[in-house]
Amino acid sequence: MSNKVFKRVAATLLAVLLLFYVGLQIYNSNHSSIQTETATYMTASDTIETTGYIVRNETYLTSDAGGVLNYVLEDGESVKENGVVAQIYASAEDASAQNQISKLQGEIDNLERLTTAADQISLSTSPDVIDGQITAQINQFLSVVNSGNYSGIGGARDELTYLLNQRQIITGKPNGYTDRLNALKSQLESMKAQAAGPIGTVNSPAAGYFIGSTDGYETSFSYDSVKEITLDQLDQEPVQQPVADNVVGKVVSGLNWYVVCKVSGTDSLQLEIGEKVDGITMPFASTGSIPAKVVAINQESRQSDAVVVLECSYMNNELSKVRKESVQIAVNTHSGIMVNKKAIHVEPVMKVIDDGSGRQVKQEVMVQGVYVLYGSELVFKEIVPLSTYSTFVLCDPNPEEDATFNGETIKLYDEVVVGGTDLYDGKIV
Repeated sequence: MSNKVFKRVAATLLAVLLLFYVGLQIYNSNHSSIQTETATYMTASDTIETTGYIVRNETYLTSDAGGVLNYVLEDGESVKENGVVAQIYASAEDASAQNQISKLQGEIDNLERLTTAADQISLSTSPDVIDGQITAQINQFLSVVNSGNYSGIGGARDELTYLLNQRQIITGKPNGYTDRLNALKSQLESMKAQAAGPIGTVNSPAAGYFIGSTDGYETSFSYDSVKEITLDQLDQEPVQQPVADNVVGKVVSGLNWYVVCKVSGTDSLQLEIGEKVDGITMPFASTGSIPAKVVAINQESRQSDAVVVLECSYMNNELSKVRKESVQIAVNTHSGIMVNKKAIHVEPVMKVIDDGSGRQVKQEVMVQGVYVLYGSELVFKEIVPLSTYSTFVLCDPNPEEDATFNGETIKLYDEVVVGGTDLYDGKIV
């Protein structure tokens, strides 16, 4: 290649590269890469992580009678004083027969409800209404299954069956309930004639709710003096006591039960005796938040480790069995607009004010805020933080007038810039 041709090619290549570089700079100056997130509403809490011991007013149920026990109550079900908790049968066959009789009686009761109310159901209920009830009951059934509350599956299933039968009545489909009802009644009478009755019962000594299992920790902490438990007492691991052979369950009396836990002095400063916390959760025992009130904070000084006693009244099947669980205490709950920490900037904001002598002057202050994308323009908006967490900040969606410098604050569903360079108010992107 001749020297002239080489120079011409080199000059052309250099010109192309120069044009590309200039074009790239122009593009970058007018089309900076911007990433945004939609501002959403959120509720969040600070949490105190600890381990809690559950203290209830528990009384053992005993039976020295021989035979086979057949419980008539499910765990967590209420019982009256001297109410029957279990029946005693001479053999397992007699107990099984009684269970079958109870199952048949339940199915008969449901069918009789349907046949008795058939006219009213068909006249007053529409398919849309019953479909909504069926959907709700299916969700309830799934919730029972997912919660692990298998003892509640039978009741949820029976209610769903009842609603499906109701729909058949409404839509006028043949049901054959009368034939089924007569057959069940005949079967029930036959079983009753052959089955032997109970030879005894187990009765509750007090009103409360029944639990069919025991764990040996029922007397680890005194229910009557639970509010006086000290840190030394709590630090000594409770010893599991042997349970007598004649114990067949227990009854929990009293409206309240307690969670006793150890917290640091710093965490204890977030709690006050007599005040409700924003809920407690036990991740391995319950899926929901449990209402609770602080009834005792026992510590040498306000800065030292403390025993916190939380009073609860809500109870379900799962909670009735827990003894020592991981506990999360929710405090300082705030609701507001969630803003990613990466979106927050400190920028100067200016506004015109009256200097007191009638003159209008400009005043500038540095404030916290975010850039919001409106169409293709960036607008800087001030934020009023309510609470700060590891990766985000909750901001007041409706701050007081004097809480912001110029009144421009973030709003729900704003497109907040979380990534970009060379950001400034009024920039076109």
